[in-house]
Amino acid sequence: MVAYSFQRRFAEPIQTGRKTHTMRPQRKRHARVGEPVQLYCGMRTRDCFKILDPDPICILVAPILLGPWGIEIDGVQIRDWDKRNDYAVTDGFENWRQLRRFFIQTYGTGTWEGVLVKWKSVDA
Repeated sequence: MVAYSFQRRFAEPIQTGRKTHTMRPQRKRHARVGEPVQLYCGMRTRDCFKILDPDPICILVAPILLGPWGIEIDGVQIRDWDKRNDYAVTDGFENWRQLRRFFIQTYGTGTWEGVLVKWKSVDA
């Protein structure tokens, strides 16, 4: 089982089901399709709490690339403005511009490559 930590601002969108995935840099092990994922806020701090209980199930793990031109998920490009905005909302942002700004500020680059991990609530 894999655990992911989120900033506090993402807890409510995860709890309400608006945020259904996360984009993470490559690491030794990500979640695997079919296994539970633990979603926490503030891991490794005294204010840590579990965002969802029971744990949701991983339904997709795919390579993702973000750039000024759009998103590429598992080799499929999303360049349409409305589709990029829809994607940004399901990642907990208000729109595509806000998502791009977050990634540039966090990772300091105009292009970002990583892994998309999508989950489905056990209750859904």
